[in-house]
Amino acid sequence: MLGPNTNICHMSLQQTLSEDLNTAMKTKNRVRMQVIRQIKATVKNKEIEVGEILDDDGVHKVIATLIRQHHESIEEFKDGDRDDLVEKEEQELEILLSYLPEQLTDEELLGFVRQCINIENATSLKDIPQVMKSIMPKVTGIASGDRVIKIVRKELQGV
Repeated sequence: MLGPNTNICHMSLQQTLSEDLNTAMKTKNRVRMQVIRQIKATVKNKEIEVGEILDDDGVHKVIATLIRQHHESIEEFKDGDRDDLVEKEEQELEILLSYLPEQLTDEELLGFVRQCINIENATSLKDIPQVMKSIMPKVTGIASGDRVIKIVRKELQGV
């Protein structure tokens, strides 16, 4: 029997973001507020661009893009000896990562890559686009494209 506090509906990622934003505002957590607002604004812009409301997968893709941008910023700030900005970006990155599903380990990702290479009968580096097209829908949100292509390249060089 379901109790009065049982949630029988899955809360969407956008609902979670809204609730987390309210909590961050109440607790005056400025960094979390800023990051969640950035996610929500980027999601809204993407929804306007595509003309429909994004589901959780769409929101995960937006967050993955923001994560990639933060990684790039961290590298640039490290090169410019701006440790203060590196620390800020890393804090924001940690919050962004908390909204993605658990990422695949390298071993798990290698298994997916090998499976797709076999399915696609890939034998050389020229088959990379074909393998990437096959694997990315399976790992979107749980492995970055950068990680995937590095492993695909490495595997196809050894074929």
